[in-house]
Amino acid sequence: ADASSTASSADASSTAPSQSSASMGRKAGDSALVRSLLHAEAGRIASASAARDPRLAAYWDIGHCGPGADDQNADWCGGLVYQPACQLVVKVAESLCPSGDASLAYSSGGKGSSAWMTIGGCQFEYFAQYSCLPATSTSTSSTTTSVTRTTTTTRTTTTITHTTTTTTRTTTTTTTVITSTMPQEAVMMRDMFDLELKLAMPGGGWQQESGVAEPSCSSHWTIPPAPLHATDLNGIKLPDVCIRSMGPHYVYVIGDWGGLLGDQGPKPASKKRKDQIVEGVDDRPQQRVAGQMAERAKNRPPDYILNAGDNFYWAGLDVSCGRPANQVFPTGQFEWNYEKIYTGQGLEGKPWLGVLGNHDYGGDLFNKSWGQQIAYT
Repeated sequence: ADASSTASSADASSTAPSQSSASMGRKAGDSALVRSLLHAEAGRIASASAARDPRLAAYWDIGHCGPGADDQNADWCGGLVYQPACQLVVKVAESLCPSGDASLAYSSGGKGSSAWMTIGGCQFEYFAQYSCLPATSTSTSSTTTSVTRTTTTTRTTTTITHTTTTTTRTTTTTTTVITSTMPQEAVMMRDMFDLELKLAMPGGGWQQESGVAEPSCSSHWTIPPAPLHATDLNGIKLPDVCIRSMGPHYVYVIGDWGGLLGDQGPKPASKKRKDQIVEGVDDRPQQRVAGQMAERAKNRPPDYILNAGDNFYWAGLDVSCGRPANQVFPTGQFEWNYEKIYTGQGLEGKPWLGVLGNHDYGGDLFNKSWGQQIAYT
């Protein structure tokens, strides 16, 4: 859009048209750019959906021209709305998906009442494609050995010998667990193992080209001493860290997570009306996300967590500006909204590498002691 505006302005100065005609030229250029982007997006969707089951598509078509029924499965995305909210997983008939579940593969459109796109000659307000999730399967194999009895008889003595072989039954159960992990993870794992084999030393350790062989590179994060003023750390770089263990390695990323301090833990910083709140969901969002992190960490524990900021709503820690950054003034927020929330095997003791968001600096007034988060660290 900027390029179109610049070109129009240059043309306007050389031919000296009226200001209104130059403005119309810019608008025309912007419209052409938007149309080209929508056309490219429509082409991408058309090629991608061609390999998928059209019965698993959800859309709002203008007319009756979609690949399936009119406005097919629109309820999966909230109905006929200009800003759809497509569900990540939907229930479908087992004749479509043996598992009875389909996951959202991609979606596009829904940017406004005039942002429709054309796919295969049909106009859509939005288009979403789903694909089947794998079914959970169980296989059982059994091996049984029989009991053998041998009898030997002579004229004077009968000897009966019992030879017993223990009967053994072995049952093997294989279960496919449906998770949010993308199928590409298996490819990434294979590439990682191949790379590790190339870079690992036969007797242990890593070759120089691995980037982690330098002995001076620490295996854990080292933070500087607590300063009197938080700004004393300006320009200080956190030393590099070398994680030398074999993979896989995981990193969790989270932001905008810290709720308000309630009586027994965090409560959401929400502007919803009471009649809009879904009980058990909207009133416990931070706890629910933390629960999913803990569940995933049982099998895929992170090496560390990247914290993108806005740690405490609405206005950071409840401490006024000017407090020294080498002393901690307890408010209960770290204890109840952080320490007692992100717990469990695989999460506890893992470092959080974080930045501050605008809410941490004190919200719209910027009058809270953001340096106290430095002090806590």
